[in-house]
Amino acid sequence: MGVKEKRKKTAYEENHLALAHFSHGSNDYNPTSSPKPISMVAFHQDKSGTSLSYKQIQTLLDHDKAKQCAKERAEEVQANLDPGFPSFVKIMLPSHVSGGFWLGLPTKFCISHLPKEDVMMTLIDENQEELLAKFLPRKNGLSGGWKGFSIAHKLVEGDVLVFHLIKDTKFQVYIIRAYGLGGIDGVVGLLSLDSHPKCTSQSEHVMITENTSTEHQKTGLMADLPPSEEEETESNSEEVGSEVLEGIRFLENTVEFKDVKNIESFTIAVNGLIIDSEFPKEARTKYYKLCRSHGAFLHDNLLEGMNINLVVGAIFETVHIADSIQACKVSTSGDNFIAWDKSLAALEQLGMNVGFLRARLQRLKSIAFQSEADSKRYAEAQVGRAHIEKEIILVNGKLAELEKASKMLDLEIKTLEPKTKSDEMRFQSMVGFPW
Repeated sequence: MGVKEKRKKTAYEENHLALAHFSHGSNDYNPTSSPKPISMVAFHQDKSGTSLSYKQIQTLLDHDKAKQCAKERAEEVQANLDPGFPSFVKIMLPSHVSGGFWLGLPTKFCISHLPKEDVMMTLIDENQEELLAKFLPRKNGLSGGWKGFSIAHKLVEGDVLVFHLIKDTKFQVYIIRAYGLGGIDGVVGLLSLDSHPKCTSQSEHVMITENTSTEHQKTGLMADLPPSEEEETESNSEEVGSEVLEGIRFLENTVEFKDVKNIESFTIAVNGLIIDSEFPKEARTKYYKLCRSHGAFLHDNLLEGMNINLVVGAIFETVHIADSIQACKVSTSGDNFIAWDKSLAALEQLGMNVGFLRARLQRLKSIAFQSEADSKRYAEAQVGRAHIEKEIILVNGKLAELEKASKMLDLEIKTLEPKTKSDEMRFQSMVGFPW
């Protein structure tokens, strides 16, 4: 029985070594990281303590083979491209598809074919849709804009991209998926999907043979060899990229707001990182004006350790609400004032110094609500006055009729008055007439 327990323990340890190999030693959940292959997540040990089966381990190993397969297919795609235009193959690493989203490019390629100054590169995907990414020649990589491309195309670790420089600042990008049924995006015409029968789907069971064992042994031996010059320079570019974090850089000296003289000396720094590159010029300028009007960095009291994306979102929301407040009118709906105040209250809980915006908003809301009441009374008064004026018109019409009748009666009185006197005289004369 001891032997069985020992064997079970050994299998358990081997299973977790296999998992560690494919998960890169981390099982912690990170919402910004690239998603793991579905089968890899499903193969963690369950609550009952059941270890991974031999078949499951083989499937995990198939993921490794799928990545290698993607690279081979990418190289075939590259081989079928027009050689008159330079190209290179890039395997997606975690830093390319999560976190800082920095994409280091091969140094030799950058020196030989790409501009020597900062420039926006156009990335064209399989649907001929274009996205822009900033190329930094000093860092040999793509920064601002690459994150949008990666997210839009749902790139994950292990995917392989072929960059084909069709113009000085324009890449046609072919995406070869490491996982998924499609396998390749937009390159069906460049190679036959059946040209690699050994690249089986990760959903199929792969038996380890002597050949595959030998292949993995070769891979292990090659991993011990020193990297080529190209790989080494590209690796250095990746290390620089991890520090730059898509234009984000480390803060060297603390800056007090009193030392900020203009927009050029204005820097947005959080947790020791300068995040100016995350903001368009217009948004950064507006935020500078807000800070200047208050005489302080509005983000100085943000909660420590906040995610950079959350910080950027908080500043953007502050600028957006400030713009909305300045653009509002006395007729703006009260619901908008309530919504803005709720958002500002949430920003205050994060540590944003937006109390002055809330104070301004409360004053405006008070005036707007009073104006709403006054406007209601004003409208009611206008309706009442219109009703009275209508009554006056009716009364004036009636008065005109009465005046006309009065004049007619005056005329009749004048006509009948002498007649009545004559009749009275005739009557009295008849009364005194002798019998």
